Amino acid sequence: MGTIQEQQWWLEMSKERMHLNTRDWQCPTIERAQKKLTNDIPPCVISYLPTLFDNKAATPRNWPNMPWFTEVGNIHGNGNLMIRTDGAVMASDALGR
Repeated sequence: MGTIQEQQWWLEMSKERMHLNTRDWQCPTIERAQKKLTNDIPPCVISYLPTLFDNKAATPRNWPNMPWFTEVGNIHGNGNLMIRTDGAVMASDALGR
């Protein structure tokens, strides 16, 4: 998922540039699971790992099967959920991995 510092960078950058807030980066299922943790594992700042693209607006459209965001864990039981650049959402297990 990246370091806490990297997650915090995504959160701050998206607040400034995209007007997103902390709730936009949270999966409710992951939040509930983290609240049940009884060990010392620190919670993730964000629930999704963004894919880096260059700054050309059309680049994501050139890669329609590329995950735009990937969820941090297999919390839903079918593999990590991926939000693709075409808007589709699918689990990584659906890819046969």
